[in-house]
Amino acid sequence: MVSRILKRWFLSGKIQIFGLPPYYRISQLLSYFFHCILKSETDFCKSEGTARNLIIEGMYRNEIRDFPVRVVVVKSLKITSLLILLASAVLIRHMSCSDIRTVESDEDWSFVLFGDVRQGFGVYGKLCLFMSGLKPTPSFSICLGDIMGTAGNEIEWVNFWHHSKPVTDIMPMYMVRGNHEGNDEACNRIYKEQNNMVSDTFYFTFTHANAFFIILDTYIRNEENKIGTEQFAWLIQQLDSASQDTLIDHIFISMHHPVFPRGKYQDCPMKNGNAVHSLFLQHPKIRCVFVSHDHLYNKFTKDGILYITSGGAGAPLYHGYGGDFYHFLKISMYTETGRIHVKTIGIFNKVLEEFYL
Repeated sequence: MVSRILKRWFLSGKIQIFGLPPYYRISQLLSYFFHCILKSETDFCKSEGTARNLIIEGMYRNEIRDFPVRVVVVKSLKITSLLILLASAVLIRHMSCSDIRTVESDEDWSFVLFGDVRQGFGVYGKLCLFMSGLKPTPSFSICLGDIMGTAGNEIEWVNFWHHSKPVTDIMPMYMVRGNHEGNDEACNRIYKEQNNMVSDTFYFTFTHANAFFIILDTYIRNEENKIGTEQFAWLIQQLDSASQDTLIDHIFISMHHPVFPRGKYQDCPMKNGNAVHSLFLQHPKIRCVFVSHDHLYNKFTKDGILYITSGGAGAPLYHGYGGDFYHFLKISMYTETGRIHVKTIGIFNKVLEEFYL
């Protein structure tokens, strides 16, 4: 009887989450995780000590605000034990758009990266607010792919651009194609339209200040999870040109599929990954290769080449490999000293890791 009442309150949005002050009226719980708990027994319910971070929307003094909440399973439980789940929900920190702290940084310029949204807009929307709140404003952003849940679904593009607006209003966003964007004729047309692309290829370059950026496409039809022959030849030309250019000090490469996956797909490396890696070794100006696809964060160096996986912008996280937290990256550039500072910033707007290249 008690569990049925709790379930009804939970679904109606009227339930009082334990740990919140009485004046917080919870109007909506924005998490598929909770939906799963109510519908079936999940691995999360059965695993002692597991935890999930989520964002709930509620009322505070007649104002709608978002609040990050952490739910911890204190002991193995079943659906009839929802009371244990509710009692273990604790407020990590009160937060709203107006609560975002903007600390001035002293870099000459910066850019931000993220990957694998997969329609997880509760998380992605919050990350966009944090990215847009950085001061000085980053020069641009790079999305490492997989914004879609279903390839070719145009309404998902509409949703993505809507939640991206805090970022795209103040900086350009460069897109990397992921496998969830699809690669048939219809998906290619939609991708091209949504990104206002003129070229028929989805790999390209751009320059900012003294840095050269290469965007690769690892999901060309019949060339999935590899850099195909034509693109590989193009890549050689671009790297040779940038390496010889005295105005270019740094080269950054972005693509969706990892050359050497470090998470769920570690048994499925890039098909010609060794050849790609060997090419990178010939160009000492390459500072970092950014990838996603694995829904986690990972930093990995092979033969002096740094590979960073950033796949935590909203998609369901992959657990058991480390780095299973939502995040984005901020890269700060210092022109005179040549320093490059990398920050990994999480869902609560906290720096989770930082280092210099």
